[in-house]
Amino acid sequence: VAAGVAAETPETMTLVRDGKACFRIVTVDRPSRELQQGLDDLVRFTRESTGAKVETVPESKFDPAAGGAPINLHVGLTDYVKKRNLDLPRPYGFLIHFADDKNIVIAGGRAEGADFNTLDGISCFLETFLGVRFLMPGELGTHVPCHEGDWVVPRRDIRHIPDCFVRKLAGVHGQAYGPKERVQQAGSFAWALRSGVTPGA
Repeated sequence: VAAGVAAETPETMTLVRDGKACFRIVTVDRPSRELQQGLDDLVRFTRESTGAKVETVPESKFDPAAGGAPINLHVGLTDYVKKRNLDLPRPYGFLIHFADDKNIVIAGGRAEGADFNTLDGISCFLETFLGVRFLMPGELGTHVPCHEGDWVVPRRDIRHIPDCFVRKLAGVHGQAYGPKERVQQAGSFAWALRSGVTPGA
């Protein structure tokens, strides 16, 4: 009599194969400003690094049984994330969780009425698994490596709590006196959020 053998859980997940995304982003219906920046970063830097276009699906239109990408990247406090009762850090921090071979979670609790915890998780995901670096404000300070082959990531959960809860950066909310200064200020503020600065600096 042959004994049943449980299938081994793969230690890696392929997010891009042959230049095509093997995952889609599932998020809340109305992303906040911080969450939208993170979603835009995920789409943008995946495309710039791998050449793959990633679909973003609001949870109200998400059908797990529908065709398309086999892997779902759940970003933010969607119903899927809430129902899993994950041990999210409070009040600050985030969790990157590989739930199974079809689902990944990037989420952090809301704090100060904002989603910068989840944005921090997105930046960490891009830095850890894609190699993106946010060295300083602006395009010159953003390093995006080129992935010519498949994008394969290890299934490694990350639970992060910042050592310093209040992380402010003087100057990113200063007075802007013209169009050029406003553009520079917007770039500095986006970089600050990617670097873990809390809003309201």
